[in-house]
Amino acid sequence: VTEPDILEQSVQLDNHNALRHEPCTSCPDTTHMASQCGVNTNANKRSRFGALSISLFGLATFYILVWSSTNSLALLMGSVETSWTEIAPSVYMPLLANGHTTNHSVWLAAGGRHIDMALVYGDDQQRAVGAAISASGLPRNALFVTTKVACCPTERCSFLCDGISSVAMKSEALRNVTAQIEHSLKALNLRYVDLLLLHMPCSSFKQTVAAYSKLELAYEAGLARAIGVSNFNASVLAKLWNVVSVKPAVNQVGFSIAGHPAAHDGEVTFCHEGSRLYGSDDDTLDTARKHGVKIEAYAPLGSASHVDVLGRPEVLHIAAQHGWSAAQVALRWLVQQGIPAVSSTSNPRHAADTLAVTDLHLTSAEMLKLSRLR
Repeated sequence: VTEPDILEQSVQLDNHNALRHEPCTSCPDTTHMASQCGVNTNANKRSRFGALSISLFGLATFYILVWSSTNSLALLMGSVETSWTEIAPSVYMPLLANGHTTNHSVWLAAGGRHIDMALVYGDDQQRAVGAAISASGLPRNALFVTTKVACCPTERCSFLCDGISSVAMKSEALRNVTAQIEHSLKALNLRYVDLLLLHMPCSSFKQTVAAYSKLELAYEAGLARAIGVSNFNASVLAKLWNVVSVKPAVNQVGFSIAGHPAAHDGEVTFCHEGSRLYGSDDDTLDTARKHGVKIEAYAPLGSASHVDVLGRPEVLHIAAQHGWSAAQVALRWLVQQGIPAVSSTSNPRHAADTLAVTDLHLTSAEMLKLSRLR
């Protein structure tokens, strides 16, 4: 399959740079909003009369405007309006995401604004995202959508490159990253995604760089507001950082209490989830932070990584002390470190409990105790 020129065949936008700065609703900082999104604070009018002309009325007007913009933002973003993190210049990502389900309407109704998806999850999963967004009535720029494309050939989940029954693509097309991107956007029914990730490294570093270059083209074409990687360990991440033009904004890896790395180090999991080889360790977290790459955690509750997070006595004890669920403790441990987390639910109560994590707080002693679990 000849890889099509993404710059010619992709959806063309009037100004793709505007995509990276478009969502006023994606800027949680109201000060940033005033300058970036054009909130009128009357500062220019006051400046003509000099500093002495700043009156109590003028100050009151300023605070009313800031209060108004903050509360309008809260209504638009839902219950997690303050829980966004900047992953690239003017690109803000919610700290909590919902993934791997065909019902995201519950998540959006509860106030969730980030949906995490991947081509290998299947066409039905990606179509469900577009359907939920359309049904929600929310403006596109109030939402954050992530999807991932495979790097083929690969040593991780290599069978995926031989064909996926739930994806209407022939096996040879799966080796075409540009075709995967176009297929995903069509299935999602979106012009662009907010974050596009390379789901795993290829079998060789040369192949990985070649695949990542297609994400760079997608970024330049306005098909993604930010790009990054997934399942990259510390050494591969640092090596990639040194040779690419558009630096990865995010590295999504398996990461949880007692799962950095998992005691089994990926030996008993489906695709080596929880292993150091694919970035589930503190070295990868440290390297990412050194390079300004945001680590995002999948399997935060230990399901895919086969880590007993929710049954640990220490987790249950802390949950009981606060009156929280064990899942809330596990998610709060991540969020409190500034690590976004991807969990999955179509249950209204679980969605609400997940989003409530942003209002919780663990003590320093509790954080340390949980960090030491293995």
